[in-house]
Parts: sequence; C-alpha cells; structure tokens
Amino acid sequence: MESESDDDQPGPQIPISLLGGRGGSGRAGPAIPLLRDLELKREYAEDAAESDRSALRNERRAQKALEKQRLDELVPRAQAGTRERQLEKKADLASSNRNFAATKEGDGMPEVADGDLMGGDEDDLTSFKMRRMEMERQKSERELRREEVSRAKREEREQRQREFRDREEKTMQGFIELAKRRFG
Repeated sequence: MESESDDDQPGPQIPISLLGGRGGSGRAGPAIPLLRDLELKREYAEDAAESDRSALRNERRAQKALEKQRLDELVPRAQAGTRERQLEKKADLASSNRNFAATKEGDGMPEVADGDLMGGDEDDLTSFKMRRMEMERQKSERELRREEVSRAKREEREQRQREFRDREEKTMQGFIELAKRRFG
C-alpha cells in the first residue's frame, strides 16, 4: 500500500511528463520536438511519398495492361513465332523509328516567341518577381528547418543538463547525509 504522503491523493502517481512537459520544466504548451521526432517526421514524409509513387506506378502498370488487353481484343495479334508476328514486330519498330526521326527533324531550332527573344514583355517582370518570391519562400523554409533542428538540439542538451544536475544533487544529498551520520 502506498503512503499517504505522496501529494495526499489516492490512486496511481501522475507521470511527470504529464505534469510539466519534459523533465518537469513547468512550461505550458507544446514541447519542442526532439531530433528523433524531427527524423521520424522526415521518415514518415519520405515513406508517404514513396508509397504515393509506388501506388501511381502500379496504377500506370494496370492501366497499360488494360490498354494492351483492349487493343488485343480490337485487333488481335498474330500467334507468337509465326511469320505474320515477325512482320508485325518489324512494322511496329519501323513506325517507332519514324516517329522518333520526325521529332528530330526540322530546322534544328525550336520555336521561340518574340517576347522571349526581344524582351520587353510585362510577363517577364511578373515571372521574375514570382521566381524571386519562390526563392525567398524556399529560403525561409530552409531557415525554419534549420531553426527547428537547432531548437531540438538545444532542448536535448538542456534536458541532459537538467538530468545531470538532478543526479549531481542526489549524489550531494547522499554525501551530506553520510557526513551527518558519520560526523554528527
């Protein structure tokens, strides 16, 4: 049975983390995330992005297989290994090569708008401002991430210091009690 001197409350002890955050710091509100919390957050984001990519890849494969099946239903291919199938493959390859050559042909210069060549377009100024704002936003996001990591490191360091001070205080109390018992 527990002694009644523990805050004179019946029932189990309330965890220290619920009373005052980490280590009983006494601050109200959300705690500063630790480095491991930030790493977990980053890993979860990476996992979510990977699963999204995987789902999209699987969806595209399924769509491609369905498209191939529908095409085979409309225009059945010749049996494998026959002369007709070899001719079909040859025609497909020739068509693919022709399409590739058609994209490469031309005068070698892509079409460029006069506004891009000569400048003076109002869109240039607005697009420049938009690019600059985007760069500033990315810079501020990097700074926020950097501050978040440094804040987490600082919090962990302070937590270790508090724990060390607590251990040191307990050790000193033990030495004081020992000295009182020994030397009166």
